[in-house]
Amino acid sequence: MKKVLLTCGAGASSGFMAQKMRQAAKKKGLEYEIKAVSESELNDYMANYQILLIGPHLKYKLDALTEEAAKYNLPVKVIDEDIYGTLNGEALLEQVDEILPGYGEKQAPAAPTSTKVEKQEVKAAPTEQTNTNEHSNFVMDWVQNKLVPNMNRVTGNGFVKAIQDSMMLILPFIMVGSLISIFGIIRENFPAFPDLAVINTFSFGLFSLFLSFLLPYKVMENYEITKYKFYAALSGVATFLMLTLPVNVDEGMAFSADKLGAGGMLVALFTGIVVAAVFKAFAKFSFFKKDTSMPDIVVSWTDALVPVFLLLLGATILYSTQIDIYTLISDLFAPVFNIAQSLPGLIICSLVVTVMYAFGISSWAVFPVIWAIWMQGITDNISLAEAGTAATNLNLMEVFHPFIYLGGTGATLMLVIFMLRSKSKRLKLMGRLTIVPSIFNINEPVVFGTPIAFNPLLMIPMILCSIVLPIITYVFFQIGFVQIPTEAFQVWYLPIGLYGVLATHDIRSLVLSIVNLAVSGAIYWPFFRAYEKIEVEKEAKGEV
Repeated sequence: MKKVLLTCGAGASSGFMAQKMRQAAKKKGLEYEIKAVSESELNDYMANYQILLIGPHLKYKLDALTEEAAKYNLPVKVIDEDIYGTLNGEALLEQVDEILPGYGEKQAPAAPTSTKVEKQEVKAAPTEQTNTNEHSNFVMDWVQNKLVPNMNRVTGNGFVKAIQDSMMLILPFIMVGSLISIFGIIRENFPAFPDLAVINTFSFGLFSLFLSFLLPYKVMENYEITKYKFYAALSGVATFLMLTLPVNVDEGMAFSADKLGAGGMLVALFTGIVVAAVFKAFAKFSFFKKDTSMPDIVVSWTDALVPVFLLLLGATILYSTQIDIYTLISDLFAPVFNIAQSLPGLIICSLVVTVMYAFGISSWAVFPVIWAIWMQGITDNISLAEAGTAATNLNLMEVFHPFIYLGGTGATLMLVIFMLRSKSKRLKLMGRLTIVPSIFNINEPVVFGTPIAFNPLLMIPMILCSIVLPIITYVFFQIGFVQIPTEAFQVWYLPIGLYGVLATHDIRSLVLSIVNLAVSGAIYWPFFRAYEKIEVEKEAKGEV
């Protein structure tokens, strides 16, 4: 049996791709085990599979993923954009067969025989517009030769990757906590319905505590310092809890629930990075010689004594002197968060993510930064609402995904709808293949299959939407037409309209969703028609 592992970041679009591959394998009577996982889960699965296939939007991480997969003698292949865009499971199976020609135990690829993988270049859009002038070539070359390698170095850093992976691993708890708000709506209308709010308290409400454990653990894992993984993780929790400055009460110690939840995220990040850095510094330290007769477990916990003691000593000093790290870090980053929550900040965040995506770079590259802004924003809104004050923050996941990312980053849903009735056979097929993922805000197939990425004719409206839609959304909320979210609701795979209503608890949000859909459609329409004309002409000439 051939075993194929896929990833795309969060495991969403690659999940659709894996499903198509399984269907194709079943149709051909082939024995395949095909699984799609998030990037943060790769290390848990790579040892049991024969090949790793990554989405084209993760090409900038190819070097880092290839290096990691080499530990398991696992070849890595970037899925062709056309195959990924059309979710062509049969074609992808054929490519896998070329690399893994036989059945049996895990093996290295037929050629080359080493674990070094031939790197595929992300293809430019197969249209006449892609290389129409020298300026376009210059931009594309700069992205490929400058931006992508630098992004690869940044995201390949052990600490940066650990932050990304840690947040991804916490996502199920955030989603569970978010879904509880639905039960809250039900309970408002049916008081007899049980109160499930405590689930939110012990899922989303422990976000920072989870982060303080996972971040040091993942850093140790990334740098292969296995002997300190759990010691670093536990030290992270202990240090973080001391930095919350718990209060002594008759029953023991009282911890602030706000600091354990999303409100303590920045301190959890600070704690995790410091703890990981200390343990990394002591990676080669040992009280024993290499040929010691002492059991390995004894060597490990004895060597861990020094970094554990130093970290807890430092935390004890801060606790004893009542130095409030929360306030210090909040004051330090306050100017950044204030700018981020302004209209220019809203546009900048939207624009940066969309431009990167238009050049084939996954939004997960900047996810830690964007998510930090979103989490702090919703946390502040929750606090303001609890204090009886009007919420003000709009740079939130609860705003971006229901109203700006309509069908995915770049608001591509209307483009897909246009393609469903296109005169071009290829575009109509693309519309049919990508409409279901788009409804659930998953648009990698349409971005790389149409394609939008590296296609100036469709990149322009995508980028325009990232500027115009935040402005419209900001105005609607500022004039009070739609209620600003005051509860965490981070389930971004919900369909447009439903997500907005549940995130804002305001039926009027449907109007904003419809307006933004209409505006995005108006922006895409002339560019779509121009692109459609080119495709129809190519089809008439037999070029497609």
